Amino acid sequence: DKVNDRLFDWQQLLQRRKSYHEVLSFSHFLPRVEANPEKRYLSYPNLAKGIGSSYLRKRVEELKPDVHVFGHTHFGWDLVVDGIRYVQAPLAMSSERSSRGTTVSLGDFPEGKSTPHPFLVWHSRSGWVPRGRGAWSAYVERYGRRPDVTSLIPSYVADCGLVPISSISGAKARVGWLPGRMPVWLFGPREQRIREAAAEAQKVAERLRKEAAGTFKRAGTIKHRKQQLGSDEPLPIEAAEVAILLQKGEVAVLDVREGDIRSRPAGCVPLSHPSETSNFAALPDAELLELSEQMMLGTGPRILVGDSSSPASCRHAALLLAALLRLWPRRVTSPRSQSRCSQGPVISDQLFGQRVRTCKNREAPTRPCPEQGFVFLLVSHSRDSAV
Repeated sequence: DKVNDRLFDWQQLLQRRKSYHEVLSFSHFLPRVEANPEKRYLSYPNLAKGIGSSYLRKRVEELKPDVHVFGHTHFGWDLVVDGIRYVQAPLAMSSERSSRGTTVSLGDFPEGKSTPHPFLVWHSRSGWVPRGRGAWSAYVERYGRRPDVTSLIPSYVADCGLVPISSISGAKARVGWLPGRMPVWLFGPREQRIREAAAEAQKVAERLRKEAAGTFKRAGTIKHRKQQLGSDEPLPIEAAEVAILLQKGEVAVLDVREGDIRSRPAGCVPLSHPSETSNFAALPDAELLELSEQMMLGTGPRILVGDSSSPASCRHAALLLAALLRLWPRRVTSPRSQSRCSQGPVISDQLFGQRVRTCKNREAPTRPCPEQGFVFLLVSHSRDSAV
């Protein structure tokens, strides 16, 4: 940092700044930690140790530019912090653009137009361009930062063999997302979302074809495959178990039955499969945000309500949504400890459109449910039955 002082008079530069109405500054490295995803979201957590410095931050804060452009981390970013707009529009590597274009992109850069183009920051006629949409900066702007949360990591980080640690407050380490938050990649530009969603749908379809042929193998090393075994497999669940989870308020209920189902569960998220599960990423930004936050409510599993005549379709929906919501758990816990169902039927005809068996004056089954993962309840009834 001292080299800068040998190259030019820093105090004189700060004095000259006062005579300019518009100032743009640049650096390769990050001037603030707020311009990087929180550590638990990174598959390489130590990235934060080598992306910037407090020296750089001090110079930018003293200069007070209107916009500071930075690079290095390959995340599309456009966020205002303490009155300064921080922008990163990375070209990134081709592999990154193809695998996570939603988090690389900033607006229509780099691949949102038919021909290559630079990212415009300022124009002599119109001045500063309006802020662009970057997935990570939009996520931070919506939900803020929670660096204090150390006991929770998303599934894609757990895939790398990393393990969360219990928090200072004693919260149990687990895999998942903070409840009620839309997964970050869905904040990306719509065209990129559509492209990545189609790629995920293709992967799930290919998996099902290989399973049917008996040739499916999980990717990774033998040790990694053992760690993954069964981790993304949706589990069947009984109505009695659903009752306990609903009493605790830990779950989101998604009805994936196709067609006009008049007896959908009260308070459920209707998301017909495959017409809507395969295409919800293409929704307008505001609609997608509302739907995704509903699907991500609660710290427990997502309960999919499917038709008993097609269990394979419900499993397909669960695998697809797990891929699209980046939500495949690595741990399982029992959703019931000493809970007892002593008040007779809790789930009735009025909830699922059929009569179901529930526990009465006895302890519920103890089959484990995945934290924030997917389980499914299969029901059978007439589509025209009244609630």
